[in-house]
Amino acid sequence: LKSIFGLAPISTGQVLWHEKAIKPVSHEVVKMGIAFVPQGRRVFTRLTVEENLEVGGFVVKDKSLIKNRIAEGIFERLLQDTPTPSVRDRAWYYLGKLRYERGLYAEALASFAKIGSDLPEALAAELPMLVAQSHMASGDFDGAERVLAAWDAPDSWLAYARYNLGVALI
Repeated sequence: LKSIFGLAPISTGQVLWHEKAIKPVSHEVVKMGIAFVPQGRRVFTRLTVEENLEVGGFVVKDKSLIKNRIAEGIFERLLQDTPTPSVRDRAWYYLGKLRYERGLYAEALASFAKIGSDLPEALAAELPMLVAQSHMASGDFDGAERVLAAWDAPDSWLAYARYNLGVALI
């Protein structure tokens, strides 16, 4: 395994990946989707767990994906600890928003559906728009129309809601 990443010499033969010879250069191998997870003390001991994870994703072009996945894990752990209704609702809201941003619209809608009535006012104001956008992004324009038509949008969201309702109706 270490030879694949150029961490140990290859005495004979070659390294094959999907029946093709590859050059064992760590950053090139990682770009192919091959990963090496160090065990024990072979991580950067002076870095936090989060920093080690970010270093592990150095070839990921969209760095926000790394932070989004870390945040998603944090919110999922929060939900496992039987939080107060307010913390629970905010965790489901942010999980849904992260999943929406990653294009996981069905998962976003499932997260939004678990939100109770304990969201702060600013988040509660944005929630129907996120739900409607998730419906539209997944091709469910009727679902988006139902959400937007029933929404008594605050003035700050009204123009945006009307525009999206128009898109859903076309």
